[in-house]
Amino acid sequence: MSGCETEDGSTGPSASTGYLTELPAQASGDAIVGTADGLLDGPALADATSAALADATGAASTPRPGAAPGEWQAEPDIVRIQRRTVRMLVAAQVVGGVGIGAGASLNALLAEAVTNSESMAGLARTCTTLGAAAVALPLAMLARSKGRNSALGLGWSVAALGGVVLVVSATTMSVPLLVLGMLMFGCGTAVNLQSRYAAIDLARPARRGKTLSLVVWSTTIGSVVGPNLADPGARVAGWFGLPALSGGFLLSGVVLIFGALAMFVFMRPDPLLTAQRRSGSAGGAASGKQRNMRVTLRAVGASPVTRFAWRNTSLRP
Repeated sequence: MSGCETEDGSTGPSASTGYLTELPAQASGDAIVGTADGLLDGPALADATSAALADATGAASTPRPGAAPGEWQAEPDIVRIQRRTVRMLVAAQVVGGVGIGAGASLNALLAEAVTNSESMAGLARTCTTLGAAAVALPLAMLARSKGRNSALGLGWSVAALGGVVLVVSATTMSVPLLVLGMLMFGCGTAVNLQSRYAAIDLARPARRGKTLSLVVWSTTIGSVVGPNLADPGARVAGWFGLPALSGGFLLSGVVLIFGALAMFVFMRPDPLLTAQRRSGSAGGAASGKQRNMRVTLRAVGASPVTRFAWRNTSLRP
């Protein structure tokens, strides 16, 4: 695709790659700085967040005069779906961040208590990382066939169920249940990462960086609040006669269910399926032939960055 002309007459990045080069600037731009400046002021934070949300989702466009000819993302019905999608993603990221943050602050302590060994405290982090890696590709494949809401909702549900398994592990002092629960809980990390891509399925190319940065930023709220739930969780666990360390995971399971409901029930129409239909009808990339794993691995292996990382990794003999 040819580049687009800038104000000084030079040729800038094409519309298909511009949002990638725009991302670092946007990530520190209006959606982030505008809210960071008012972080200690509640009304200012709310106003800045609302303004960033409206700007990122194109709420003011019906469509905007500056939209490129044939840019279907600027159509009024697509703008409405995108606005609703981003709001649901922000809400799910906040509650999901609370749930994951509450568990992340306690998983090492729970692993040490269940295994009765300080050297096994790192087992929790290892299992959550492996769990996130194991479900990343299946969730992406599910999103492609059934939609983002099904994939993200299922991911949050598995993470919530993992929290319940960890409560049982703490009660029975079972190491196998600890491993299983941490693997399932790691699914929340994968969902957290994949949610940002759902935010740009219907975004206009010029707004993709800002929209993505808004969803990423919203996770910060949950990540700050979540670790502070250890003491309230211990009190809740006491009400039910459970071990104190299990309370945080009990709260995580409840909170993560709300994230799943936001995806399953409220994020409709699905952004990815809508994008596939619209871009497919316009001859977009979604109408091309699907890529299999062999093609994907070949493309990754051909990347200069991948080859450089492989040559310099300390794990290679």
